[in-house]
Amino acid sequence: MSDYQIFEAEEVKPVKKGRKAMTEERKQAVKLQLAKGREKALENRRKKASLKKLEKEEEHNEIEMRLKEKIKNKKTSNDLQEEINELKKQLLKATTPKEPETVKEPVKKTAPEPVKEQPVPVKEQPVPEPVQKPTSPIPIPRKLVYGGTFKPALW
Repeated sequence: MSDYQIFEAEEVKPVKKGRKAMTEERKQAVKLQLAKGREKALENRRKKASLKKLEKEEEHNEIEMRLKEKIKNKKTSNDLQEEINELKKQLLKATTPKEPETVKEPVKKTAPEPVKEQPVPVKEQPVPEPVQKPTSPIPIPRKLVYGGTFKPALW
């Protein structure tokens, strides 16, 4: 054989080794660890959820406080209208001269005088001329419908 000759070798696949079987004691320990881990994770999730809820409530309260301040500082159109009406009243009081109050005497009521009835003149109304009826019948408008039948028009 020559030095350059190459031999083909079969590829050898490594054999996988399986895990060792767990003992019953180890299985119980792993189950306990899993249960503790689940409880701890649930507790952590609940803490984070309550923290987020508190933060949202604080943010909501802050927003509401801002809105209340804005509304309190802002005058509505009704408030402005009331203020305008009050100012008008004050202006009227200031511009009208004050007159001394006079005591008014009570007015005695007397029986009303009877009204004389005058005859109402009757106007003669013109007599309307009688309406002449047409001698020929008025044709009813008809409409041609698909299929060749005639029916009264709806217009």
